[in-house]
Amino acid sequence: MAQPGNSVGVLCLGGAIGRYVRQGQILNSGTLGAFALALDLTGTPTPTGLVSIAPGEAWNFQAWYRDSVGGAATSNFTSGSRWRPEELRATDHAPNTAMVTGHLARLSQL
Repeated sequence: MAQPGNSVGVLCLGGAIGRYVRQGQILNSGTLGAFALALDLTGTPTPTGLVSIAPGEAWNFQAWYRDSVGGAATSNFTSGSRWRPEELRATDHAPNTAMVTGHLARLSQL
């Protein structure tokens, strides 16, 4: 979907879209334009509530971020990324979590 919500980017996702909007999930990319978010694989947001991501399932992720074009405030999207839980690197501090990182132009696993 091109330019949803008056953004300058393209939303690659479709269908039922969950959002990471809880405390600590809305991040500042800082001057480098990079971020990292620990995903709880047992509490993944969907429009109908939190669900677990099971091995073998494939999930699609994309980040929406604030941007400016020619000094005017707008927003944009990272490239979309598809992951399976077994492909994500587990974090050392908690079971059933995985860390993902993002940059203004792309999303990747850590």
